[in-house]
Amino acid sequence: MGADNRGGVINCDKRCERDQDAQEEYDCVRCPGKMAPDPDLTISKTILAQLGGRRFIAMTGARDFIGGTDYLMFRLPRGLAKNGINKVKITLDWTDTYIVEAMRLGPVACEILEKVDFVYADALQSVFTSLTGLDTHL
Repeated sequence: MGADNRGGVINCDKRCERDQDAQEEYDCVRCPGKMAPDPDLTISKTILAQLGGRRFIAMTGARDFIGGTDYLMFRLPRGLAKNGINKVKITLDWTDTYIVEAMRLGPVACEILEKVDFVYADALQSVFTSLTGLDTHL
């Protein structure tokens, strides 16, 4: 399906934006009315704040943050963390605790090196430090 960009709005070949019947018939995913809403990043922002916010980013060199409705994932500089850990994912569990996964992202695959369940918010920084060997604050 080809698409062109006119005025910042993506229109599909089937003119689904101009013809309501065609929009329902083709159910085009590129139509502005059919796009998925942005995820709520409140939990992701809360996780980052509990880790230490900007000080955490400065101390660890974390970057490439990806937030979802119930998780925060980020990369660490290569060779800085112990055991070659270069990616961390922190997920809020239904028990109101966190699951912390330390991963090594390689050119072919991503393997989970360590996983810690039932981490309370006040222990998040110490668990991160024990997994990666990186301090979150001075």
